[in-house]
Amino acid sequence: MDSIFDYLKNGTQPANKPDARKLKLDCTKYVIIKGELYRRSYARPLTKCLRLEEAQEAMEVVHKGECGTHACGRSLVMGILRQGFFWPNIHKDAQSFVKKCPQCQYYADMQRQPAGYLKPINLSWPFAVWGLDFLGPMPTTIRRYKWILVAVDYFTKWIEVKPLTQPTTQNVKNFLWANIVYRYGVLMAIITDNSTSFANQRIHNFCGKYQINLKYAPVWHPHTNGQAKAASKNILNIFKKTLGWRQDSLAR
Repeated sequence: MDSIFDYLKNGTQPANKPDARKLKLDCTKYVIIKGELYRRSYARPLTKCLRLEEAQEAMEVVHKGECGTHACGRSLVMGILRQGFFWPNIHKDAQSFVKKCPQCQYYADMQRQPAGYLKPINLSWPFAVWGLDFLGPMPTTIRRYKWILVAVDYFTKWIEVKPLTQPTTQNVKNFLWANIVYRYGVLMAIITDNSTSFANQRIHNFCGKYQINLKYAPVWHPHTNGQAKAASKNILNIFKKTLGWRQDSLAR
């Protein structure tokens, strides 16, 4: 960054011609505004270049701040870029930072399931097919919340969640109406498991009224609702890393 800043401000360049040519090419991506170095990009606004201490602080806030999700690698880099910051070794520093995070190492996933073939589900457009799943019971919060209703769109992988005190049918119906239908329109299909909160007459009547195809994942083939299960697993991992929950303190 010092060499780029000096070249843009004073025209200083190395005596070696190959290094000077490389520096000129690199400097086309940067600009100085009010004494600060910024990097140009194709699809985003100018990003401010940070020094080592500022970069460390930015990674701390984005990774495990109040709104941090302990994202790994590329997700951490994209979060920093969306905040408008950049430095030349951002990818390398982000990977190194995640490897030194105690929560990320302690609660890291351990792959025990053998590899298998992918089971794709053909989709035509976004927000047409949603998967539903309950996450809990969990440690009771101040407002007596113990359950989380998770809905994930199979096309965009967008997740909608809502904390609940009890996994009742009325709560599921209110969630579908307020969080799905009002926001994204009438969906085409819903995929759930065979729990009593989903497999009942009130949910059948609700889906029949709006011509929503209600599908249940069979016990012998639970991969049908695997997208919702994967979303629930990611949410649970974020809670464990952020709040320091132990594995034996959560009932799945």
